[in-house]
Amino acid sequence: MIADSVAEFLAHPGNADVLARLRDAGVSTTEPGAQPGALDAAPGIAQTLAGRSVVVTGTLEGWSREEAAEAIVARGGKSPGTVSKTTFAVVLGASPGAAKLNKAEQLGVPIVGGEHFAALLERGELPGP
Repeated sequence: MIADSVAEFLAHPGNADVLARLRDAGVSTTEPGAQPGALDAAPGIAQTLAGRSVVVTGTLEGWSREEAAEAIVARGGKSPGTVSKTTFAVVLGASPGAAKLNKAEQLGVPIVGGEHFAALLERGELPGP
């Protein structure tokens, strides 16, 4: 009964944003000893980005920033606001932040065009050359 309620809560699109804001405020969403991010993934959605950090910079056509973050988190990924050496990919939208783009280039983090975002979510793979 409780598990059903939790699953229903996590499946609601707006609640991923609530969880993201709570995490940003310092609230831990994992039980001690649990796999990080275990409560963030949405039930029934393929975990194509499990354990991977994907940074979005700029505006993605058809996606708000919150929707893009929710989509990443629902697939088991993380959507941090900064690029680091552990970032799996940076998704480049219109009018991207120069700092994020420069940091990705410096660290050799793959940069994916915004037009490939849906495919990245679906397959969890970088687009081929």
